[in-house]
Amino acid sequence: MTDTSELYILDNLQTKTFKVNNKLWNYLNSLTTNLNTNKFKYYFKKTMSMYIQFKSNNITNQNKLSDYFRRCQFLSILQMMGMFTNSLPQFGTSTGIIKISPSKDGKKNCCIIDDSTIIDKDTNEIRDTNGSIDEHHRGHRLFNMLSTDYQEDVILVFDYMIHYLKNLLVFMNNKQYIMFDPIYMMQQIVHYCVSKNMVHFIHYLASEIHDTSYSLSYEEKLNLFKDYDFLHNLWYNNFITNNHGKLRIFILCLFYIYLINSEKI
Repeated sequence: MTDTSELYILDNLQTKTFKVNNKLWNYLNSLTTNLNTNKFKYYFKKTMSMYIQFKSNNITNQNKLSDYFRRCQFLSILQMMGMFTNSLPQFGTSTGIIKISPSKDGKKNCCIIDDSTIIDKDTNEIRDTNGSIDEHHRGHRLFNMLSTDYQEDVILVFDYMIHYLKNLLVFMNNKQYIMFDPIYMMQQIVHYCVSKNMVHFIHYLASEIHDTSYSLSYEEKLNLFKDYDFLHNLWYNNFITNNHGKLRIFILCLFYIYLINSEKI
């Protein structure tokens, strides 16, 4: 398998690139090649169990911590694809299990299992969500509130998305894709989501480009995507980082193009 980690995009009709860390690249390629359904079920449940340790700061080994972040990155991509195809009705209008963490030094650089906490509007204190329409459960809390059958269905959707991701990675490895402007394509995806009333996916996507998207109204989130120059600045000034936001958005764009060409959307 090619050790390709450089991805080509268009910017103002000029070819540009961004690089993905080879360790992460090989990790994604290995998982999509070697995980069967039974292995993935174990992988998923193992990752969810690691949340307890992570939340209580009990993952002190750096290798294990890096493993946890890579696992969450992988699941975030599968979740994104599942949500975009409306394959995860178990989540309702929640943003799901994995969240994009707030950036440090202006850079979005990790995914974690969502702790399902919010800032109380009255007390300004952090507390758990209550599961109401306005306070959806997310992450570990959301998953454990689902019935056993629904939990199984969620895992199977994630597992099914591996098939799509594997094919997209082959295209990326072999440079078998038509280059595109990811900023323009992201705007097209948002336009599509609006036309299909995919509010939950807009909420998710806003977290890629804003640190406190939870504080914004739906209309304010939509407005974020209308400003091409704003998005362009985030991309090229490393708020949207190579190994995370750029990779996820790139995969989402390719997935969108694939679904259009296969007439599945």
